[in-house]
Amino acid sequence: MKQVGQQSFDSRTLGTVLTRSESGRNNEISKLGNFVWGCSGTLSSSLRLSLADTGEIEVQFKGDQLASAAVSTLDRILYNLEKASGKSRSEVSHFALHEPNPRVVAILAQRAKVPLEKISFVSRTSGNLGSATCGVSLCAALNRAQANPNHVRPVIFLAAVGPGLLWSGTYLH
Repeated sequence: MKQVGQQSFDSRTLGTVLTRSESGRNNEISKLGNFVWGCSGTLSSSLRLSLADTGEIEVQFKGDQLASAAVSTLDRILYNLEKASGKSRSEVSHFALHEPNPRVVAILAQRAKVPLEKISFVSRTSGNLGSATCGVSLCAALNRAQANPNHVRPVIFLAAVGPGLLWSGTYLH
């Protein structure tokens, strides 16, 4: 899969800080890390849009090819996030991922050597919410971290793949 573009920004440049509560206590502040993103057009034949005779838009896709590309791309995003964050996958508390379906995420977890308990599997209860599953999964991760009696600030990797195999990722630490 050929990568068309990737960009990385330093979070200090963005000046972004996320908090889980309004209390502002330092132990509850997570910093948004570097972003990685790009687009791969090498599998553009796997996804086609066309206009039907009725005027409706038809979407045709090759599910197996797209699933394989999504798994490979998400794995590459995790690799890039490891480099950007200086944290290995084993040090990550939670993975907030795009979840097209539970089977694809399970395949990714196996390939990427990510423990299943570090993934929310939002798609099991909500179906395919598209890239929004990252936000829902992030909510679940932050709730888990807040419930942690050790109050250790989590490291969370976020990764999503969108239509046309646009992709993006970042991390909280």
